[in-house]
Amino acid sequence: MTPPPGYFLMAGQRFSCGLYPQLARAYPGCVLPDLRGVFIRGLDNERGLDPGRAILSFQTDQSNMIASYGGALRGHHRGMTYYYPGGQEVRPKNVAFNYIVKAG
Repeated sequence: MTPPPGYFLMAGQRFSCGLYPQLARAYPGCVLPDLRGVFIRGLDNERGLDPGRAILSFQTDQSNMIASYGGALRGHHRGMTYYYPGGQEVRPKNVAFNYIVKAG
C-alpha cells in the first residue's frame, strides 16, 4: 500500500532533514521508526508498568518457555525438569512511543 502524496510509511527509512524540517524536529536522526508488523505502546514515563524503556525502543515478545527444576509431584519424580510453554504475560512485539497532543 502506498501512502498519499506528502506522507511517509513508517518503515524505518531515512528522510531529508532539509526537505522536511518539521519532521526532523520530531525525528532528529532523520530516520522514521519501523512500525511494520508491531503495535505502538505508550511510553511508561516512570509509571512502573514497563520500566527501563526508552523512546522508540523495540521490545520483542516474551520467551515462550518457562522451566522449573527439582521439586516433587505428589511425592514422585524428584529432580525432574518441567517445561511450561508460554509466559507470565501476553505481550506482542511492540515499539515504545510517546502519545502527544497539540495544546491550543
